[in-house]
Amino acid sequence: SRRSSYATPVLAELAGVRQILAVNEDAVTAHRADDGAVLWEHPWLGSSDTNASSSQPVPVGDDRVLLSKGYGEGAELIEIAPDEAGRLTASTVWKNQAVLRTKMCNIVVRDGHAYGLNEGILQCVDLAAGDSRWKKRRTPKFGHGQVMLVGDVLLVLSELGEVILVE
Repeated sequence: SRRSSYATPVLAELAGVRQILAVNEDAVTAHRADDGAVLWEHPWLGSSDTNASSSQPVPVGDDRVLLSKGYGEGAELIEIAPDEAGRLTASTVWKNQAVLRTKMCNIVVRDGHAYGLNEGILQCVDLAAGDSRWKKRRTPKFGHGQVMLVGDVLLVLSELGEVILVE
C-alpha cells in the first residue's frame, strides 16, 4: 500500500492504454482504468509532513508525463513505453531542479511549452529540452497561486486572490 499525496489523480491515455496517474508520497503510479492494477511506477520522493507533492501529473502527447514539485525538486519529464515483455515502463527524458518548482500550482501545457509558478515566479519551460525560456516577477507577487490556460491566455490567480491575464 502507498500513502497518497495532495495531488489530484489524472485520467490519461498513454502508450495506447487508458490509465489513472497518481502521485504518491514516494512514487508516481499508473493504474489501469478498468480494474486499478498497477501498470508502471516511477520514483517521485516526498513526504506530506515536510516536502509534500501537490501538483498533478500532466500528460504530454501520447506517451509522456510532466511532473513538478517545489522544495527544490523542480520538474521531470518521463516517457511511458512497453518493455520487451510488453509491460509499460517509465524512463526519464529530462530532469531539471531549477524549473517549475511548484507547491500548490498545477502546470499547463501549450505548443511545446509548460507554464507554472516556480517558487512564486511565473515561468515558461521548453518541454523538449527542459530549459527555462523566461520568468516573470511582479508586484504584488504571484505567490503560490494557480494557473489555468483559457484559449491563448494564461489566467493566474495570485496567492492574494488577484486575477492576472497573461498573453
